[in-house]
Amino acid sequence: MNICDRKLTKQIVFCVVAAGILFTKTVSGVAALIAVDDPVFGPASVTADTTTGLEWLDLTQTTNLSHLQMTALLASDVRFEGWRYAASSEVESLFTDAGISLLCCSAQNVVPVTNLQALLGVTVIQQPSPPSPLTLIGSLGYYGLPILNSNPPLANFDLLEIQVPIDGAAVAGVQLGLMQPLDFASPGIGSYLVRTGLPAVPEPSSGILLLSALAAIAGYCRKIARKEETTEGAVGAVRRHRVTLSAEPPSIRCTSTRAL
Repeated sequence: MNICDRKLTKQIVFCVVAAGILFTKTVSGVAALIAVDDPVFGPASVTADTTTGLEWLDLTQTTNLSHLQMTALLASDVRFEGWRYAASSEVESLFTDAGISLLCCSAQNVVPVTNLQALLGVTVIQQPSPPSPLTLIGSLGYYGLPILNSNPPLANFDLLEIQVPIDGAAVAGVQLGLMQPLDFASPGIGSYLVRTGLPAVPEPSSGILLLSALAAIAGYCRKIARKEETTEGAVGAVRRHRVTLSAEPPSIRCTSTRAL
């Protein structure tokens, strides 16, 4: 492989790596959960999901209210105008947009669960007590429609939790589809309430992102190639000049020596 081939190979490798990095950063930057202020509930009391366009009220704003009581407030209290109970699919989308695997429980979930709890609020902390050796940090919230054909009527809730053992590493995850009586109120359970916020940011397809990244990098690579060609041309001219000088007739060099 000559020098030109090696340089071309290096440029190709650089372009592929750079395109991969740009592609990864673009995809990872699409979804975002942002804390926003609300004129009714106060600073950083709402979490905006830019992927779905939904806004989520902090769970800590609705604790100690049963599903039945919260439903009545949604219909009559002006503070909750525009808010509604989230569907189960919307709650799960919130979890996945936060980077949480819908399993319980794993070490990989600790960071994304912690980040989401920092936005929505922690509703309960249970200290270790026999027989459980765990500290539980939980965010619990009712969601969806009530289950009226059961006796007693029931309400669904999800648990977003971090489990911290006395010895060992913490794990985190979610428990979906838990149930309590429809009129059960607890300071440890809030409600997943949503409203429509800003329009959702559409997620571009992987193909479009990759083509955009390659197009951007290709221009840079062409610039490098032109610079290499210019440099190699200048070096070649210098080398030819040296060859010409070294090819001067010996008589000229000798004449110059005698003159000195």
